[in-house]
Amino acid sequence: MSSVDTKTPGALKRSVKLLTLSACMYVAYAACIGSPVTMKFFLHLGANDLHIALLGGLPTVMLSMFFAGALLANRLTRRKPAFFWLFIPSRLLYLPVAFIPLIFPDAPTDWVLGAIIVMISVHWALSNTGETLFQSWLADLIPHRILNRYLGGRQVWMSLTSVASLLAISAFVYLSDQPVTVKFPILVTVGVAMGLADILLFLGIREPPHIAVRDRHPLSLLIEPIRHRDYRTFLRFMCVWRVGLLLIGAFAYYYMLKVLHVRLVHLILLQCLLLGVRAASAKTWGRLADKHGHRPILTICVALKPIYAMSFFVMTPDNAVWVLLPIMMLDGVVNSGLSVATEGYSMKMAPKENRSMFLAAASGLTGICAGSAAIAAGVLLKGLGDWTIDLYGRTWTKYHLVFGASLIIRIGCVFLIRTVREPGRSRARGMLADVFGRSQEDPPPLPPGY
Repeated sequence: MSSVDTKTPGALKRSVKLLTLSACMYVAYAACIGSPVTMKFFLHLGANDLHIALLGGLPTVMLSMFFAGALLANRLTRRKPAFFWLFIPSRLLYLPVAFIPLIFPDAPTDWVLGAIIVMISVHWALSNTGETLFQSWLADLIPHRILNRYLGGRQVWMSLTSVASLLAISAFVYLSDQPVTVKFPILVTVGVAMGLADILLFLGIREPPHIAVRDRHPLSLLIEPIRHRDYRTFLRFMCVWRVGLLLIGAFAYYYMLKVLHVRLVHLILLQCLLLGVRAASAKTWGRLADKHGHRPILTICVALKPIYAMSFFVMTPDNAVWVLLPIMMLDGVVNSGLSVATEGYSMKMAPKENRSMFLAAASGLTGICAGSAAIAAGVLLKGLGDWTIDLYGRTWTKYHLVFGASLIIRIGCVFLIRTVREPGRSRARGMLADVFGRSQEDPPPLPPGY
């Protein structure tokens, strides 16, 4: 911990509480703009496979703006003013996304969806530029020896807030008889209010001193994460991993609503279940990461993640909800561990002098790879039209080709994760022994102010 932190535990405690409250406001905002209602809204407007791929892929490609944020952060001694200038406009941009169909009800479908895709892309470009400033700020503020437990504890509150938000959304969807073109703007208006509250809370969060890096060429800063002996192994894994995740992630809700005909309320409730399980397991993952390192958690979670992809080959319109119940519970635990491990690894392994660029590489490079793959998959799906094939007593659709590619990549990552370097980490079997009670060693205690 820095000398400033040790002398002012009260200020640190206050900042941590505000950070957690801000995170809760953010996930309420994210639930309002990104729940299954959003996909229903796009389907109502007439979105096709390519539109869905662009809506899922372009925001991920915009993770490349983390590099712009990193270059900006390396030039600044104070990140807070730029943070506000980037995030407040990005939050407000979702209002015209929701209200365009109401303001221009007779506009051509392609024009409306094109405008929405552009505004959402700009929204994420601004947000991702600002996110780099936030991550470097957070990494400077939280002592590294308890960083993972803080991230795990924060994730508990975030997941519980997400569950509460989605339950409220499901009640609203179930009880309201308004069309989705009215429901969605109402949700977005509430969400934007929460999103602005999230940003304004940072007025009370202390910003530690930041080291500006102005004497090095931008190209040198950009390639440093790739040249780092350990970090580049993580980047290589994450680029492949994110491709495997997004090939399903970009189309999952679309497939469930359009092909499997899962009811919107059921889909929201299943998402609540996933988030509830995620909240219940987050603190455990944080404790294990502080004690054993991040690669053991990644090894175990990556080995379990293909199960979600396999479920898409089992689900039919008749059994989809029942198959998804146990799958969502398992996936909630796995996603919680992946979130703690990937975020914690990035923050701990990144050197302080160029931390922003290391964090940007973890998001930017993976976003370019995954977003491009999702868009390519959308082009393929649109080109295949209504393609199906009858095999083994079932009709398989074009979506199963994409889901199959995702499954193969996820299985490949089970072996690729073994190449990620992390000095001082435990082996996965040692961590499992700890989980099942064979190891009694505890992680270091929390410092004053926690």
